[in-house]
Amino acid sequence: MTRHCTPNPPAAGLRRGLMLLVMTVLLMAGCSSDPQKKNGQGGPETVYRDGIAALSTGNLAEAEKRFRILSERFPDHARVPQSRLELAYGQFRQHQYPASLTTVEDYLHNYPQHSAQAYGYYLRALDAFELARQDLGSPNVPLPDASGHVQQAISYIDELTQRHPGSQYQSDADKRRRYLSDQLIRLGLEYAKQQVTEGNFPNAIRQAEQIIAANPDPAIVQQAETVRRMARSQLQNKARQTVTAPREQAPDSAAAAATPDTPAVATPAASTTTGPETRVDTATTAPINELETRPASPAQHAATPGEQWLLEQRPARYTLQLLTLSDEHAVQRFIAEHHLGKKAVYYRKNINGARVYSLTYGSYDGPKAARAAINELPDAVRRNQPWVIQLDAVQQAIRAGQTSR
Repeated sequence: MTRHCTPNPPAAGLRRGLMLLVMTVLLMAGCSSDPQKKNGQGGPETVYRDGIAALSTGNLAEAEKRFRILSERFPDHARVPQSRLELAYGQFRQHQYPASLTTVEDYLHNYPQHSAQAYGYYLRALDAFELARQDLGSPNVPLPDASGHVQQAISYIDELTQRHPGSQYQSDADKRRRYLSDQLIRLGLEYAKQQVTEGNFPNAIRQAEQIIAANPDPAIVQQAETVRRMARSQLQNKARQTVTAPREQAPDSAAAAATPDTPAVATPAASTTTGPETRVDTATTAPINELETRPASPAQHAATPGEQWLLEQRPARYTLQLLTLSDEHAVQRFIAEHHLGKKAVYYRKNINGARVYSLTYGSYDGPKAARAAINELPDAVRRNQPWVIQLDAVQQAIRAGQTSR
């Protein structure tokens, strides 16, 4: 007898197929509804956390990649400005100070309303401070170059003080500024002595007189006086030896105003601090206003044409600061000798009671454009290591000076 067997339904296969279908649907639903998953790279919080994780392991390249993805895909997310600061600090910790400086300047320029702006200005000052210390410790860096980097660091600390007075970073910034001021005085004395050795006596006299005018410390003044006497004596001896040359103007103290062969090292006021702590200090003590110390007068003094032009610029723009000297005529000669034209203007300010003149050049949309303009300057001007400064800080210094003259 033939048996007709009805085949069993493929229950196991159906169950497996159904399970796969359900899992696929659930997976697709999860991917489409999870805000942290998008195009296989994650949402803004995921990308940000990945960047932070890369920084914690010292992988700057991966962190920069993740933060770039964050800014490109989620440009308006709150984590974007914070990621720029995190990257800048990671670069600072790995001693990549030029890269950190570029990153933090980008942050300051593009996110002026971000809540951590005070820290951004502080970190920029730390970058410049470390670059200046590298120059100070290198015998291969010319004195004017080292002086330029020190001045830039001081200007960044001053900008932190002007924009965010009383911030938690001010105490540490003050220590670093005093240290840099002491080093700038030392550089100025070394430069004056070097000029005597090289026979550039007018330069040596001018440098020594700047130090004397700007520093109340008797020990500093005595050293500068010695250099000035030496330079004057050598200059007079040189004039007497040229008896066969046509008679010209007798050499005296006016010789200090002669055309300089090399750029001078600007000198700030003296300080007694030996050096700052090397760690990042977040002390919250009240700031010391080291910028404008003369008492304000009731009458406000009119701005010069150069100062008026600077005040008319948009505060968000940038300029180049070429040098700061205590002799106004020396600044005017510098402009003429190097044919800087109408783009070069200077403004007055007071540092610890001493009048100084800061020379600026141009007005630029952002820090990158300003840095690019440095390459267009004459070689002798570039040797002074011009630095980028925001016009808002310059305008604040001008206004403060108007009420203290």
